[in-house]
Amino acid sequence: MALKKTITAEEHTGLDTAIQSLYTPSADGFTLDVDGGFEDVTGLKSALDKERRVAREALARIKKFDGFDPDEYQTLKSDREKAEQERLKKEGDFDGIKKQILDAAAKEKAELQAALEGKDGTIYNLMVSSQFAKSPLIAEKTLLPPDIAETYFGKNFKVETVNGTVRVVGYLNGQIIADGKTGEPANFEQALAVILEAYPNKDKIFKSGSAGSGSPGGGGMPQATGAITKLSDLKNQEAKAEFIGKYGLETFKKLAA
Repeated sequence: MALKKTITAEEHTGLDTAIQSLYTPSADGFTLDVDGGFEDVTGLKSALDKERRVAREALARIKKFDGFDPDEYQTLKSDREKAEQERLKKEGDFDGIKKQILDAAAKEKAELQAALEGKDGTIYNLMVSSQFAKSPLIAEKTLLPPDIAETYFGKNFKVETVNGTVRVVGYLNGQIIADGKTGEPANFEQALAVILEAYPNKDKIFKSGSAGSGSPGGGGMPQATGAITKLSDLKNQEAKAEFIGKYGLETFKKLAA
């Protein structure tokens, strides 16, 4: 029989003598006398109720995973990570392929650019060189052979598209030489006349009576030709053109072979 903590006087009287000795009189009747007395367990009960509530909530959450296999989950997780790695690997390969495509495109572009530059050079030679070769101004008014004239003054001409037409355009001091009447780029002869007129030593390249003071006369070698005393001192066409432009064609002709 479980002993009560507190009993009435009537309950105490009804107990065996041995059990009565375990109780002592108290304000409520008789109280069970044990060593250390009775500890207040109210707080313990509250804590126990809280733990039971937490356990019930945890159990409810666990029920959501009914049928869940941890080993299967780990396998699925591993497979997903491998798939992601494969995807990244493929993307890395794609970057390599993309780089190859870009490199090939850059190489092709460079080759096309080189071909275009070569084509431009061919067009320039055909158009500009032919203009110098057949120029009445060069042939009739100057002392310059067409190739020498082109070597020195060819840098003033470019091949460009004007109003849908490919043509030779003259430049002076970085500016297009324009036709005074139309405002359009001047034709070759007009542009060449402006360029020759602006040349500082024009009197040395025009024939007598054509422009300026004409080429120098006389029979001897003009003074102040520097270290140039013979044709071999002029190493290329540019040097010959520069000499003629500076000292005149007649002086050039008198250089020793």
